[in-house]
Amino acid sequence: MRFALALAATLSAATLGAQAQDHAKHQEKPKEAMKHDMGKMDHMAGPWKEMNAFHSQLAATFHPAKDQKNLKPLREKADALAAAARAWTASTPPAACADAATKSTVAAISTDALAIGNQVLANASDADLTKAITALHDKFETVEKKCAPHDMKGMKH
Repeated sequence: MRFALALAATLSAATLGAQAQDHAKHQEKPKEAMKHDMGKMDHMAGPWKEMNAFHSQLAATFHPAKDQKNLKPLREKADALAAAARAWTASTPPAACADAATKSTVAAISTDALAIGNQVLANASDADLTKAITALHDKFETVEKKCAPHDMKGMKH
């Protein structure tokens, strides 16, 4: 039993140390083009702050579902995802993103995020939630590619 506790404490310390190093690495990046790493991808924050806020919620729910088959973050954060989508829909886009197609896609993302929240409330299967969050992510990427900073346009995801 003592060995198990000691092992758990060692693993926790190692994990916290790695998280602290990762956090420090992100703090070194320029504020005007903050990056966050997701696997092998590197995304940059664009000029649309509400899109960036939604993207943060999406990343926190989509990547665990896709990469680790872990739906717990989505089940726990579905309300926050839907709220970020609503705020994004209600916001004013930057000029590069201010067209009818983008507005329509962002509204559809908000509707889809709300639907995911309802699926979570209905205790949908992991397979159904994975399908829904993947479709939402794909829809998001269409807007992200259009509204990304110029140095990201054409970047392969």
